[in-house]
Amino acid sequence: MNVLWVKDKKIGHEKQVKVLLDELSKLNEINIFEDEVSSAHGKLDGFLKWFNINITRYGKQERHIWAIRRTYKDKKIDIIIGAGHGTYSSILALKEALSLKEIPRSKITDENYDRTSIYEKDKNTNIKAIAVLTPSFRLKDFDLICAPNHDSHRLKAIDDNKKIFYEGSLAKVYDQLPNEDIGFIGLGGKNKHFIFDVNNVFKQIQYITSLYPSKNWYIFNSRRTPNELNNFITDYIEINKTTNISFENYDSTNENSYDKIISQSSIKFITQDSVNMIYESLSSRGETILFNMNYKKMNKIVELVHNLLDTKKVGYIDDSVLAGDLKAMNIVKQHNKTLYAEVEKVAYKVNKYIKQI
Repeated sequence: MNVLWVKDKKIGHEKQVKVLLDELSKLNEINIFEDEVSSAHGKLDGFLKWFNINITRYGKQERHIWAIRRTYKDKKIDIIIGAGHGTYSSILALKEALSLKEIPRSKITDENYDRTSIYEKDKNTNIKAIAVLTPSFRLKDFDLICAPNHDSHRLKAIDDNKKIFYEGSLAKVYDQLPNEDIGFIGLGGKNKHFIFDVNNVFKQIQYITSLYPSKNWYIFNSRRTPNELNNFITDYIEINKTTNISFENYDSTNENSYDKIISQSSIKFITQDSVNMIYESLSSRGETILFNMNYKKMNKIVELVHNLLDTKKVGYIDDSVLAGDLKAMNIVKQHNKTLYAEVEKVAYKVNKYIKQI
């Protein structure tokens, strides 16, 4: 099976597609080719949609289709897949271009040679377009959509055999005993859902690392993490000359792999805005604890996180006010430690769909 993976250079999107393809490769022999989001793809997608492949010779669309077909025609692509808003137009454009065939020269007269459409649909191709996450447009043009449960309301009009749901996000499953000496702290940053109070988050980091002084702590930030918090952490480590805290800045070359540390950690503290990180944590052994954070307004993401808290599938840092500004923190433990394996469930269903093609 030949798969064309359209990438948008966003880590959270690409990781979900990668883990899904990794699982599918356990069930099938897969060759993966990679392409990137292109504005030219997007323009071509719109043209093909509205003008019904009326591609005349020497036009920009004809040159772009020719370039796509030159690159992938001999690859015999079976599936085109991607995640994230930017990928979806490219996926549909690539599918359309690779599902065409040239009209024989004998069918075109010399008089209208420059004005006649030179491509037509190839009935012998059966390329499938698969979207991971939920497209915001042309939902019915995708052959299969793999989407989180909290987007189910947006896919009501889609046939059941063209959609697969999962909880949260797709993450690699690590079913191994954790290392009691390792602790993980994962930081998000500014977002639309939760109030990211730098001072409050930093105080909780201080509390966590002082509560478990014997553990080796690895703090991973993200592109969204405010520089102020990054500086607080760096200064805290330097001033206190701590040797058991390692700050793994996202824009530096880290000796310690994110996947390795999160899979080995006995306890993992994660900010509530980091949904992908939360589910990556829940897909490995060890305890998952969320930072104490206030939300901006109730929405599907906040409801998702609150459901994890209400069902005790995650623990949290309780930051109770005692009197005035005096506060006490304590850890409310995670009770339900069921290992998440959403990607394995989705891969099984996608594979079943593929076998029916």
